[in-house]
Amino acid sequence: MAALSERREATLKIKGVTQDMTDPRRLRFVLQFTRDLTPLEREVVPQVLTRRFLPTEANGPDTVMIHNASEDWFTLPPHQKRLKEAVAEAEVVAEKYLARIGSAEGRAAVRVEETRRELAAIDWDDDDSLAEPPAGG
Repeated sequence: MAALSERREATLKIKGVTQDMTDPRRLRFVLQFTRDLTPLEREVVPQVLTRRFLPTEANGPDTVMIHNASEDWFTLPPHQKRLKEAVAEAEVVAEKYLARIGSAEGRAAVRVEETRRELAAIDWDDDDSLAEPPAGG
């Protein structure tokens, strides 16, 4: 169950925001977290931030890039609150999906084990089971 090893160690929180100085329009910002994102969070966090905020993409192990933003998006308290809420939502979505994956893997493992036991219980040397039933009854 490799997916279960993806569980996070600490709550995902914003460490800081910096402007991407390589962007000539100065509309890209790097959002850094207090810990590395799990592989699943690297997919979910940008999706949630894009849906709730602005276009976002995974960037580094502990960062995402937010596009088409202005400084106001990060300096105004209501926007800061919305951004924190979106990050918290993304973490919850990732954890729920991870739990669902774990449950599905667990059910699959049980089915595999049941099948293995059923196959192991078959007496493959029993030639009588292949015999034709007696005629007339």
